[in-house]
Amino acid sequence: IFRDRLFRAHEEIVRRRSEIVEDEGMRRILSRVGSGGIRDWRHVKCLHLHLADYLAGIDNPVGELVWKKLDVKFCDLPMCSGYEGGHDLGVLDHV
Repeated sequence: IFRDRLFRAHEEIVRRRSEIVEDEGMRRILSRVGSGGIRDWRHVKCLHLHLADYLAGIDNPVGELVWKKLDVKFCDLPMCSGYEGGHDLGVLDHV
């Protein structure tokens, strides 16, 4: 199940990219790689990429594991916010 979820996550990344990339040559290149340019979907590369997928709403099991392992998930420091009042992470309601 874990591997199937991971492969589906890569497939979803390929699908989403193909919807926003206009150049046909670039779309062809990107259709052969998953998140972060991963060519062999059986391997994990760059945990932050998987986490970004998960936070973007993609069912990425590696990203989910990373998220669950984080002790501090949000930052209320002024330097972490682009505006006064802290973070507004309503987009992360699914996590």
